[in-house]
Amino acid sequence: VGSGFKRKGLKYVIDALSLIDKDKKVKLLVAGRGKVREYQKLAKESGITDKIIFAGVYKNIQEIYAAGDIFVFPSEYDAFGTACLEAMASGLPVVVSKTSGVSEIITHGKDGFVVNHPIDAKEMVEYIELLMEKEKREEMGSAARQKSEMYSFEANIEKTLRIYRRVLGNNS
Repeated sequence: VGSGFKRKGLKYVIDALSLIDKDKKVKLLVAGRGKVREYQKLAKESGITDKIIFAGVYKNIQEIYAAGDIFVFPSEYDAFGTACLEAMASGLPVVVSKTSGVSEIITHGKDGFVVNHPIDAKEMVEYIELLMEKEKREEMGSAARQKSEMYSFEANIEKTLRIYRRVLGNNS
């Protein structure tokens, strides 16, 4: 989800998808703006064009999250990755790279998985396959939803106000 497919690590997700057993029913839904032809070519070279759907820019992004079971975000670099937090709020377990700031809020194995480096397709596949187990996926998705609530807009406002109050010497 988002723009800047290169930075978001779409290539790495495609690499991982090509390693998943062809008989497994897996689809990658890509939403947002990017150089789609470049990634369609990569998918074709990997023999997985039938496993990827490019939805383009999508106005009601919550529908994209609702259509998913797992959110994979192996970004090369991202200060935080709001899309990941949105996915968690939608009850999706996440697979993120350590190079994304959002990895700092993930409890590895509880509400998501953190891949040491986005280019490690085998590690990513390991976690994706674990999340193909319905019980594990639902358990982690629920934990992801709970974790996301700690980072809601309202929670951030309250934390910011507490800091201002402390700086101003008003502890109320």
